[in-house]
Amino acid sequence: MNAADTERYRSQLLQLRARLSNDIDQQVESIQQIISRPGELSSIPGHIGNNDSEGMIREAALTKTQEDILSQVDAALRRLEEGRFGVCEDCERQINRERLDFMPFTPYCVECAARHERDEVEDEELV
Repeated sequence: MNAADTERYRSQLLQLRARLSNDIDQQVESIQQIISRPGELSSIPGHIGNNDSEGMIREAALTKTQEDILSQVDAALRRLEEGRFGVCEDCERQINRERLDFMPFTPYCVECAARHERDEVEDEELV
């Protein structure tokens, strides 16, 4: 990977990190409002806190997903600084450029990512 590619991926990752951080902050603030004033919020039509906790659960799940991605972005930035970006953490082959363009925070090539997903499904089935 040349210097221009490295800087392009760094820029993409930093932009994604800023967007995710902002989104997470907004969602946490929304959840805190629901928790601190449930009676007031439940009277607002269409508000996610209306009369049940489903909206808060969805908001918390979305926040958790975004926090997971943010963690992956931070790890990708570390790999970039260490010169390991774009190399699969399992098989140590180059990750396909199209995959990196689509998901620059991925630590795995397509084959290793598929194996990890299969392993997770099998682990869930055992529980």
